[in-house]
Amino acid sequence: MATSVERIKVLNVVEKPSVAKMLVRILSNQYVKELNQSYTFDYQIDDGTDAGTAFQMVVTSVKGYLKEMTFLSNVRSFKSCEPIELFDVNVDKTPKLESQKSTIGHLRRVVEGCKRLYLLLDCDLEGESIAKEVVEVCQEVNSDLLIRRARFSSLHKEYVD
Repeated sequence: MATSVERIKVLNVVEKPSVAKMLVRILSNQYVKELNQSYTFDYQIDDGTDAGTAFQMVVTSVKGYLKEMTFLSNVRSFKSCEPIELFDVNVDKTPKLESQKSTIGHLRRVVEGCKRLYLLLDCDLEGESIAKEVVEVCQEVNSDLLIRRARFSSLHKEYVD
């Protein structure tokens, strides 16, 4: 009698749609069709820590910041004051563009049922800031996520195997 293997659902978030497509090609070794701004495929890790564990990988992308920052005081920009003053400035962070609202809604939908969130965004200040926004949005829906941050500078198949 065959036993069913529980798959751990993992949301992988990258910074650009082209990177999502490349990551899927590298990890899946098969053609995976994009469906509703995401790719989904089964994946097996053989690294010793999760050896033999079945994963359902969901790969999606954001396109920059999820929210826009508006200063709620006499500060007009980062350059209009001394950096130390920014610690006490009130800021409104709200999605202003329809694309930002759409991306946030998409993240909220795809993170449901996930056990893990892998942040595969660019390793720079902007990438770190976007990663923080992604975590905040995802944790609003799913507070029990195991969150991991990948650090890389390029994607090549020989580094994945």
